[in-house]
Amino acid sequence: MHENLQTYRYTADAYAAFLNALDETGLSDQTVLIATGDHRARNITVADQTEIALDHAVPLWLTVPKHIIDTSKGIYDPDRIGSHKDILPTFLDLALADHRYLSYGGESLIRPSARPFGYNSDVMIFEEGAVSLSKPDALYLWQGNGLLTDATPINNPHEQFVRDYDTLWKQGINYFVGKGINFQTQN
Repeated sequence: MHENLQTYRYTADAYAAFLNALDETGLSDQTVLIATGDHRARNITVADQTEIALDHAVPLWLTVPKHIIDTSKGIYDPDRIGSHKDILPTFLDLALADHRYLSYGGESLIRPSARPFGYNSDVMIFEEGAVSLSKPDALYLWQGNGLLTDATPINNPHEQFVRDYDTLWKQGINYFVGKGINFQTQN
């Protein structure tokens, strides 16, 4: 555990030095920064069902200069639900607002969504709560404004969507990775 903490501290210090360098050179006013992690360091296993979402949560740091967000006509909502699938569409929306791009199941985090959700290989989150993909029929409702859920689930109104999205995502990734698909646009 001590080695993990040293790694986290080194990473945080290196990122802070990078941010300071951007500020010192004046580039921070021209740069969209997105930083995230892909880890489960809080717990090795989910000891308490109320922590199903918190246990799978990863940080997302998004810094956008005001003139870029104004040009994109984006809307910042700190409570907007999303996940790694939404990072690339968000970046492309900010950097290439007037261009079309292929999105594989993600949505821009600065645009309204009819059904915002987060996805990883174990859990999906919705505005109402979290779903373990091992029990897609059970929705654990959020407790207040935090990342903890009730211990007792309700019937999941998103069950079919959860099953379909998970299947589509996994089949799509296997296809694209297995076939070495090269996405090239034609003019």
